[in-house]
Amino acid sequence: MSKLKLSTDEDFDTAKKNVISTKLIFLLILVVSILFGFYKLGQRNQLNIEKSIANSIQIVEPSGTGLDIFVYSWKPRIIYVRQFLSKSQIQKLISLGSSLSSKEGKEFSKVLERTKFIEEIDEKIALYARIDPNLGEDPIILRSNKGSSTDETRDWFVEDDPVLGKRILTFVIFLSNVEGGEITIPKKFINISPVAGNAVIFHHTYLTGEIDDNMIWSGKPVLSGTRWLYIKHMRSGVDSA
Repeated sequence: MSKLKLSTDEDFDTAKKNVISTKLIFLLILVVSILFGFYKLGQRNQLNIEKSIANSIQIVEPSGTGLDIFVYSWKPRIIYVRQFLSKSQIQKLISLGSSLSSKEGKEFSKVLERTKFIEEIDEKIALYARIDPNLGEDPIILRSNKGSSTDETRDWFVEDDPVLGKRILTFVIFLSNVEGGEITIPKKFINISPVAGNAVIFHHTYLTGEIDDNMIWSGKPVLSGTRWLYIKHMRSGVDSA
């Protein structure tokens, strides 16, 4: 009888431990599920907040431009603008880069001098970027010859300027139509084909002002023709308070 009782007690203890283990596992799953739910809810709320803020920002368009602006992505923030430049402006910009090499498989760039013509374009860029034009870096014209591609670019990964502050936005204007040469956002699986006169705005920060390290872009190989880009980096400014 004593052996039978011992066996029964052991079975009872084992069963008790199994019940406790099951409860702990269930409790752990429940906690993880609740935390994940809060995480997803937080993400949705953050996105809704960002959309609400963004929607409250009115982009002022000069009358008669007929520009078409839409959002490619909220995270990272990517804005697309159609018909930003006229054909005559495009031709004049390309002529400013005429000294760049035409060697196949290579890209060449040039910092443009701030003439009255360039300042007019940069002021328009500042209007659509909603940033003081004085906070812009010198613009760059980039020539991508057949067979060349653009490496992954983290435009925000540069030193802060003591006067201009941190780089927060890149404004890219397509100056030519080519086969290939798409701008791609690897983390969002976005490909933007070059269309002369159209522009892309890359925001390097969240609406909170923090750097968005997901904002990485690159360029696919140019299959035919020459891809021309006008690139303007904008900065945040420095708070003098």
